[in-house]
Amino acid sequence: MAYIGVSPSNGVRRKHTYTATASQTSFSGAGAEGATLSYSDSNFVDVYQNGVKLSEADYTSTSGTAIVLATGATVSDIIEVVVYDVFSVADTVSKSAGGTFDGNITAAGTLGVTGNVTLSADASVGDDLSLVSDGSIVNFGENSEISLTHVHNSGLTLASSVGATTFKIGRAGATDAKILFDGNAQDYHIGVDDTNDSLVIGLGNTLGTTDSMRFDANGIITKPLQPAFMVKPASAQTGLAHNTTIVFGTEIFDQNADFTNNTFTAPVTGRYQISFTLYFENVINNITNFYVTLELSNRSIYTILDPEAYDLTVTNLSVNFSLLCDMDASDTALLKYMKNGGGDTTNGNANSYFSGYLVA
Repeated sequence: MAYIGVSPSNGVRRKHTYTATASQTSFSGAGAEGATLSYSDSNFVDVYQNGVKLSEADYTSTSGTAIVLATGATVSDIIEVVVYDVFSVADTVSKSAGGTFDGNITAAGTLGVTGNVTLSADASVGDDLSLVSDGSIVNFGENSEISLTHVHNSGLTLASSVGATTFKIGRAGATDAKILFDGNAQDYHIGVDDTNDSLVIGLGNTLGTTDSMRFDANGIITKPLQPAFMVKPASAQTGLAHNTTIVFGTEIFDQNADFTNNTFTAPVTGRYQISFTLYFENVINNITNFYVTLELSNRSIYTILDPEAYDLTVTNLSVNFSLLCDMDASDTALLKYMKNGGGDTTNGNANSYFSGYLVA
């Protein structure tokens, strides 16, 4: 059945005209029209000598780039080679409007992209991978996976030539993002390449502007946000009565700002090392029991002395304490002066200290 409608293919006719020299047999290259002779099928080639069409026995057309006459031409003979080709309208992607490639694409040279690149499936890199940013963010989004099964000694480079650069894995609202080192009895190293550099794990919107952990070139780790405090009284606390909270008006340090109003408040659930050294004066001998209470939200811990047993007034007395305590988030810790019997003559010296920090 004949094709109905406009044919999807179109014919192309190219003419190559040559002026022969004496006894010339081979004709190739650019003719008088400027086009270089080429053909893919000898069945679609016609050869004319001085306007007369030659039979296929009069020439050879097998190379695809030349016509060779069986008998040499006479000087100034006009040899015309007419090549017919068939082409179909190409399945192209528009340069200006863009489009989609459904099949595989191979680039033998360098692929340069000035816009964004989105990889919605696996990406395979046969050699070194270099992601270079001029200050913009390179994003690996939700459910994406970067698999490096073989990295050469030159390694994987994520670098920027100017300014600060962020390489982001995951996005807000998505499931947890993970970096997995998967091997068999292998060591994996994360480090810096300069003794003046530090490895920083931080908090912040994009660039981790608040350090949460820092490793220096000597392997020393600091945690600037780890809860830790040390306080002392601003002045002496005189005439201490039973069940009096010991006042600490001077903060030597309060990392993470968890100490206020004589009280430490645990910001997270964990194990906290709590310590104090308290200096008292004028503890009289008629006090039956003298003790300091570490009052925690979940329990109270006592240090007890009995001045009456010694039958004397103690001019100076130090109480030292250190214990690892369990605290839930928002639990509190404070110190109280306690006594049974006797007068309120005991004074708390300003050279006393109360401290604590999160261990685990």
